[in-house]
Amino acid sequence: MFTVYSPELHEVAVRVHRMNREYFGRQWSPTQLRDHQLAGLREVLRFVKQRSPFYGRHLAEFDDAFVNGLTLDAFAELPFTDKQDLRREQFDMLSAPLDECCFFYETTGTTGPVTPCPRDYVETIYNDMAVTSCLETILKAGDRRHFVGICGPTELHSFGDTLGDVCRNMGLGMAKFWAYSPMIGLKKSVQALRELGITALMCTPGMILTTAKVALAMGYDLRKDFSLEVIMLTGELGAPAMMDNIASLWGADTYNFLYGAQEALVLGTVTRSRRMHTFPLNFFYEVIDPSTGQRVQPEGGVRAGELVVTMLFRGSKPLIRYRTGDYVRLHDAAATDVFPSPVLEVLGRTGDGLRIGEHFVQGYDLEQLVMEQVKGALGYQIRITTEGGADRLDVALELVGGREDPAMAAAVCTAVRERLGVETAVRFGELGSRGSTGSMVSWKAARIVDERGATDDSEHQAAARITAARDQLLQRELQAT
Repeated sequence: MFTVYSPELHEVAVRVHRMNREYFGRQWSPTQLRDHQLAGLREVLRFVKQRSPFYGRHLAEFDDAFVNGLTLDAFAELPFTDKQDLRREQFDMLSAPLDECCFFYETTGTTGPVTPCPRDYVETIYNDMAVTSCLETILKAGDRRHFVGICGPTELHSFGDTLGDVCRNMGLGMAKFWAYSPMIGLKKSVQALRELGITALMCTPGMILTTAKVALAMGYDLRKDFSLEVIMLTGELGAPAMMDNIASLWGADTYNFLYGAQEALVLGTVTRSRRMHTFPLNFFYEVIDPSTGQRVQPEGGVRAGELVVTMLFRGSKPLIRYRTGDYVRLHDAAATDVFPSPVLEVLGRTGDGLRIGEHFVQGYDLEQLVMEQVKGALGYQIRITTEGGADRLDVALELVGGREDPAMAAAVCTAVRERLGVETAVRFGELGSRGSTGSMVSWKAARIVDERGATDDSEHQAAARITAARDQLLQRELQAT
């Protein structure tokens, strides 16, 4: 809507909309995409070298001749940008003054200095149109008109603005509320979800599980007393089995629907196929070995390693070869996929992998392994110990109604033993709010307690602080029920 007031921006919006329709409609050839990406890389490199104090220094040795002759292979010669660069350089990372931005956001700063994340109008157009292209395959399917709940932070955070724009793009009504805000609270959030008849909810896995816990304490039936048909989750690990577990609680179609970062925009969004598609018109994606920094070669159409991204358009803060710190599997699109772009599986942060017994397992795969045997859980946590020189897991599960399920416990133990070769015990009982901190800290800090001689790091300490505050809020509201 705002582009009506700026002919230049309106032209950008029309062009980006057309490109998305053509590309996602399979009207682009591989050569067209390669040429688009090369042109974008060259333009952004020239832009940041001129406008960003950091990149002016960081890329000083790469002259105009290098940029003009750039190839996708030669692009790997450029140095990486990492989170430490963002924390150290702060506003020197930017390529435009703040008075040219559309929104100003920051990273959360739970485990280090906050970093500025402004977005200008062009970035907003590119970002929100790509997300819209994917989500309309779910929320605009058939004749159903959804009323959307957007349950996420808004203060200096992009969650509400981005998804609000996406809902407007689709012509859908919405309500924004953040359950941990002192103006709302958990009970009022539950009441809004029920009384407004919200049919599609966007939030984190931790948030939807906490909402379920509070709603049950208030005496509601999750399936009968709410209108939810679609649950869209982001901000934490989202293994398919965890999505299935949440679906079993609410009786709603559940998706791990969006992957991105404050500093890097949205990097992938789900479609009705439940696969998370990338945006090659917006980013150049690389997958590297996190130890060597070398590009990973595909095996069977899949590249596994750390995701590195570069923006293909000008903005307030274009990032060049940005190491996300996230371990992914990037799949070539299948002929049956909704869109032709490669598909992402986000397996956790590069430091979230665990060696258990003789096996190394990523967080995503461990969550899948445990939760594949579980339905009706309000949360889980895993404690890793050593007994007699051998690793073992103790899995805690909180089931609806405080019930216990011996058959479920046996299935978890068998699955872990067969996959990881370690003994496992399962206990049932109430869990605190630790599991709801994953979106602010990490999946590992939220879900894993490793007692094998590891000391608490900053993420675990941050998770403990957030947990204490959330437990107090949860207990106050439950006691008032």
